[in-house]
Amino acid sequence: NAYILWATIEGYSSNLSHRQFPLGRVELDKYIYKQLNTVYTFEELKEAFDKDNEIHALISWLMFEGIGGKKFEEIQELTVDDLFKNEDEICYVRTNRGDIEIPTELYDRLISFNSVLNDSKTRNSFTESPYLFKGYAKKGHHNTQVSKYIRNTIYKNLKEALQDNTVDTRTLIRSGCNYHAYKFMEQSGEMKLTP
Repeated sequence: NAYILWATIEGYSSNLSHRQFPLGRVELDKYIYKQLNTVYTFEELKEAFDKDNEIHALISWLMFEGIGGKKFEEIQELTVDDLFKNEDEICYVRTNRGDIEIPTELYDRLISFNSVLNDSKTRNSFTESPYLFKGYAKKGHHNTQVSKYIRNTIYKNLKEALQDNTVDTRTLIRSGCNYHAYKFMEQSGEMKLTP
């Protein structure tokens, strides 16, 4: 109602009837989209990631960095050989789409995680696999890849940590896109997002 009045006064609307909507808040709630998929800052998400176990934290962070693929395959098929540093010590993950730069802390944690998984004490908990994120070893279950259904557990934990029931893949992707777009604009010195 306030917007209609403002638009009319400012000349953006020729509606001179000042038509108002007689709906109350309870009735109006039926027409409001509640799945907002809020965009979070990197700091907010990193704090939430670090409240979870290391597998979930690393997978969430990779998704934030734009690594995942349409069917989670980039994470499922990630090997330690896909992680590398260039001559300038910039860290990357090699994917089918190309090399994606990642923060040094994430790179170090992924390398460290691989070392822990190859430790004799933890090796028996996971299936033998060339992948960084291995499937859990269960009786009669020999999946060599981490299940894509682990995402549901990650989202449940993130929803709890962030106190937001709308968290899902799009939340991580949008947050990551916004974060990297803002970093690009800052580095350009123009605060403009160009093609």
